Amino acid sequence: MQVMKNPLAYYRGRAKRASCWFLALPLLLCSAVAIATDESDARATGLIDQFSAGLTSYQADFVQEVIDDQGRQIERSWGQMSLATPRQLRWHYLGEFEQLIVADGSKVWNHDVDLEQVTVKDQELAVDDSPLYLLMAPEAMESLYDVSLGGALEDIQLVRLMPKEARSDFDWIELGFRNNLLAVLLIQDAFGQQTRIQFSEPVRNVDLADSLFVFEPPEGVDILSADELSFEALDTTE
Repeated sequence: MQVMKNPLAYYRGRAKRASCWFLALPLLLCSAVAIATDESDARATGLIDQFSAGLTSYQADFVQEVIDDQGRQIERSWGQMSLATPRQLRWHYLGEFEQLIVADGSKVWNHDVDLEQVTVKDQELAVDDSPLYLLMAPEAMESLYDVSLGGALEDIQLVRLMPKEARSDFDWIELGFRNNLLAVLLIQDAFGQQTRIQFSEPVRNVDLADSLFVFEPPEGVDILSADELSFEALDTTE
């Protein structure tokens, strides 16, 4: 069974852990479709811009489920996320398989507590791995994704992100907003499997300790450089 996906890499390190129709109405129909599409895309982009405007920090609890192509839940996990603009993110899985992911502005650290292993990656190379990074810098989003309105989940409006270049790890992402708060994150992969992350107790612009976004590898853990895909002695003082 595939184990936990995370929003920074979509698969846990522990298991290596989406024209117009008829020529008979070319001008009228195509113009109407283009206007509707433009308006829809503008609304979608507006939701993201509205969320990001004035954002300095964000914190929420989450529950994450992985659903297979038959609609069956195959995994459930939970934890807390903290985000500080412009470049810091902390994503902490709790429970049986604890995992901590910290983006400190320079590097992304992924600590698998059970395996006593840390993977580190240059954050500049990881920026397109996660829509959460892009919420901190929405001006970069449209260069990587086609942004459009998705459906709605009760009072949650979904915004769909389709990668401009084909990817092997996911087909699309949907961000769900309610009252200018991020309420849900959906990720659909090429095999029909979906990761659903629901956020609760969200707080905007809360004071967050700087220490949340500092990671020091514990003594005795293996450190794997994801950039070079090899174990190496790493200078963690950079």
